[in-house]
Amino acid sequence: IIMVFTGVTLTGRAFTTARLYDDRMIASFRMVTDAVHRHGAKVAMPLARAGAGASVAVMGVTPVGPSSIPLPGGDVPRPLGREEIWRVAEAFVQAARQAAEAEFDAWIAVGKIHDPLLAEQALREGKAT
Repeated sequence: IIMVFTGVTLTGRAFTTARLYDDRMIASFRMVTDAVHRHGAKVAMPLARAGAGASVAVMGVTPVGPSSIPLPGGDVPRPLGREEIWRVAEAFVQAARQAAEAEFDAWIAVGKIHDPLLAEQALREGKAT
């Protein structure tokens, strides 16, 4: 079983979805993995963040991205500073640890092609592949 994309920060959501950004959430996700495992199945958690594609309507705050250039049809994001970008990367690391503690069988950090923040930054730095 592959769950729906799970947000790694409180903000950075384009739609209402599961989130894993706090250790207090581990117990709730553990109930999910325990139920799946009781039936002999495996479960994976895709970790994601909408970045500049996030929605003010969903989050109630301005989205953040690598620039103030909005994605088509999106809200104008606030550009992230270098330190903030590192905090987003750390949020993926923390969420992977939390997913492991909740006993997910796999967790998938969504790559540059799927994460607007990472993809846009790579394009601006000439590092897109």
